[in-house]
Amino acid sequence: MPHPAGQEGGATVVIGLRVPAEHESAFEAWQAEIDTAAREFAGFEGGEVLRPQRGVQDDWVVVYRFDTADNLTRWLRSDARATLLAQAPPAIERLSENVVATPRGPVRPVTVVVSKRIKPEHASDFATWQRGISNAAAGFAGFLGSETFKPVPGVQDDWVVVFRFASAQTLTAWLESSERQAWLDKAKPWVEDERMQTVGGGLGGWFPVASNAPTQAPAWKQSVAVLLALYPTVMLLSMFLTPRLEPFVSAPVNMFVGNLASVAILTWVLMPPTTRLLGPWLNPKDDRTTAVGAVMLALACAAMVAVFVALE
Repeated sequence: MPHPAGQEGGATVVIGLRVPAEHESAFEAWQAEIDTAAREFAGFEGGEVLRPQRGVQDDWVVVYRFDTADNLTRWLRSDARATLLAQAPPAIERLSENVVATPRGPVRPVTVVVSKRIKPEHASDFATWQRGISNAAAGFAGFLGSETFKPVPGVQDDWVVVFRFASAQTLTAWLESSERQAWLDKAKPWVEDERMQTVGGGLGGWFPVASNAPTQAPAWKQSVAVLLALYPTVMLLSMFLTPRLEPFVSAPVNMFVGNLASVAILTWVLMPPTTRLLGPWLNPKDDRTTAVGAVMLALACAAMVAVFVALE
């Protein structure tokens, strides 16, 4: 396993693990201990644990990011990690451990928004496929995260996927990779229409890593936070902006203006206060905060729906 050392920039390790189903509970508890130890190590910036997906990815994938290759190497070779590895549950097979450099310098994160219109009979196939290609992207240098938004009847017909890379160079490496092309070929029969837009910075700053939390909030929490701000934005625009534009522009232009307004409102108006308000829930100190917050946010979403139903 190569360890890039003594070079500028960050570094990421991608670890593949095969875990028998009967040992998954023990593995998750053990992996949580390793995560805790890694977060306390100098230079730790974040990490993800990706579960297997039936028919797409048979193995667990663990991703850790450090600020420098030297700090990552120190963690990988540390006594603390060695002790924990010796305590691994039985029958766990370590398949791979690869370290990749993450370039730094005067570069900005890049966000890509992909809209795909999927044949209705293949919605389930696409959902499984999307989890698989997201896991594949996570193994590439510079990957920062992704979110997937399902179609909303009457509002949005497409699947929308947002993914972020640390720089245009790392994004290009993923976009032009043979691995990504292989995944795209699998989905071609299901896709009716597809659009991709690249945004420098922007959406990638919606969920900055909090100073008291070593990783970004989980993707499902980010999705809930976006939904909380996106739903009323889309509803209000559809009530007040869209009808006023209909006599003057075509439906595609109207949709584009609405999407442009939604992104601008979320990026510069709603998401900053939303993430500050939800900060204690996005990066909680205990599981109770997550559970209570989820219930309260579910009630808030239900209340918003009720308000707009009443306004119809």
